[in-house]
Parts: sequence; C-alpha cells; structure tokens
Amino acid sequence: MGFPNQIGSSFLETLCKAYDLGSPCDSIPMPGTRNRNLVVRTDRGEWFVRNRYGGYSEPGRISFDHEAVKFLSARGVPVVLPLSNTDGASFTTYDGAIWEIYPFVEGTPFLEGDAGLFKALGAAVAGFHEAGRGFPLRCNKLAPRGETDPAVIFQQIETIERGNPACASVLHWYRTWTSDATKVLPDAAFRRLPHTLVHGDLQTANIIVNGDRIAAFVDLDWCAWQPRIYDLAFAVLFCCSTHKTPIRGDDIWSLTQPPILTHESVEAFLQSYQAHTSPFSHHEMRALRSQAILSWCHSRVAGALKVPPQDRSAFLSRPPDSLHSMLSAWSKSRGGTVPNSCTRTRNRARP
Repeated sequence: MGFPNQIGSSFLETLCKAYDLGSPCDSIPMPGTRNRNLVVRTDRGEWFVRNRYGGYSEPGRISFDHEAVKFLSARGVPVVLPLSNTDGASFTTYDGAIWEIYPFVEGTPFLEGDAGLFKALGAAVAGFHEAGRGFPLRCNKLAPRGETDPAVIFQQIETIERGNPACASVLHWYRTWTSDATKVLPDAAFRRLPHTLVHGDLQTANIIVNGDRIAAFVDLDWCAWQPRIYDLAFAVLFCCSTHKTPIRGDDIWSLTQPPILTHESVEAFLQSYQAHTSPFSHHEMRALRSQAILSWCHSRVAGALKVPPQDRSAFLSRPPDSLHSMLSAWSKSRGGTVPNSCTRTRNRARP
C-alpha cells in the first residue's frame, strides 16, 4: 500500500508520535470532496486521519464540532470522538493545515435504497435529534439556514451566472425552484419549526453501517442548531433513494445524480423516525417538502462550483426529475397538496 506521495511518511510518523499511535506501517487514501482523508495502519491498530478543509477550520467552529460530538457520544449517539494528542488538543496544526485523528470504525457506507436499513436509519437519526435538543452551544455556519439558506443559493447562482453566462438558461430553473420553495417556507416559518442539533450533511458516505445497524455518523462539519427537517431532507434525497449508478462520496457528479424515490422508501424512513421521537405536524410535513427542494437546489448549485467552469452547464443541465417524484411520494403518503409550480417541472425542466 505505502504512503500517499502528497502526505509523506515522515509527516505520518510525526503525526502518529503526537498521538502516541505507534509506528505507521501503511496507509490507504479515502474519498472526500473537501477534506483529505486516509486510513493509517500502525503497529498498534488502524486510525482514520483527516486533513480538515481550510474553509471549515476556524477555531470556534472546530471547538463547536468537537463539543457536539462529545455531547452526543455521552448520550449514546453513534458518533466517533476525535483523539486528543499528547498536548491534550483534539486536533493538530502542521504546516498551516488542521489534522484530526479518529479511531477506525468497522463497516461500510450506507447502501442507498436498502429497504432493510430505512428503519434503522430512521431510529438512529431520531436518537441523534432527541439527544441534540439539549445541546447548549450555537455556531452560525455560513448563513442562518446553513448551506440551504435561500440567500446563499441565490448568491451562488449569481456567482455562476457572472462567470458562466452560458449557464443562464438552466440556472433559471434553480432560481425558480428556490424561489417557489422559499415562498412556502419563508425565514419566519423556518425559525418556528422544531429545532435541535442536526448532523447537517446526511448522505451515504457519512453514515457507517455494520450489518443491520448504524455504526456511526461521521463528518459533522455542518452540524448546527437547525430544524430537524434539515437532516431529514438530506436523508430522503441521498439515502432513501436509488440512482442510475451507486453514489461515490468522492465524486460530485455522482453525489448529485437525480434521486429515484418511491412512496414505500420515504414512508418507511419517516415512520421509523416518528416512532422514536415526536411526530410531525401538518405544517412541519409541508415544510419538509420545501426543505427537500432547497436541499436539492443547494446540492446542484454548490456542486457546480466544485467542477471546472467549462463543465458547469452540463453539470446543472442533468435531469432534475426528482422534484416531481419526491413531491408525489410525499403527497401520496400524507394526502398533501403539491404546489402547481412544482408539479409542472417534470415536463418543462429539461433545458
């Protein structure tokens, strides 16, 4: 296996010494679209080594994230605590970069569309949220509504359009969907929803499964005090769905494929979630549909900023049929009304 060239064996030896992990033997690069990750094997065991993305490395944010993990772990939530180095710190700075080390967790990423895991995931997310309601700290990450804040999505749309005028026609649809969802779920209504500590990025690569149980929630870079539907929207889009090809956590094109949803998959997850926590109100269920649209628009628009400018039009132009299927699944299961502007998107959305 050996050491990745961009890491260097001498640095790994220094890092392992700082955490008293023994002598490194080999390492395996792991996927990720922001952080640089690898599994390191030493003569004392296996460890997950993480070079934290610079944009997520403000001291206050790191402290918040690590305190959140500590709080959840103490209440039985399956999360993984970062190791402390020999100085007692939960991260190490080397050559301007932030490094974290975690115990290696046996298991595999959540298998999308696995009906046998929907109930386990629903129960585990409910447990996360139940525990998180008592977390006392707050940290504003990016915007009041996180990555799915309509103002952030609109700003990102403008950024792409200025740099890529050819994307204007396809960006029109993302602007329209974001606007329609925001009318149903404006800021005031969003603030009134039940809040808790949320994971913030529930997708298959961030959920480790061992057998029929959720072994760990990992990568809490976007954990925050938000409505619980923030997590549920991501879980439905990325875990309760299937895709044309299996999702790869290190490929933004793969991560943003149109999800294929069914009534059965959505209902199994949401019923399990509600069986382990307080049920949804009608207003919360309606808000969840709008939040899922915002989450979808965020994933595509923010994702477009991660690909080369010349590829952005093709990236954004892929079919967004999920909006229709997603809303239809919830409408059937809850007897809700689907806004006309959204039900028409299936036929008009293809640029």
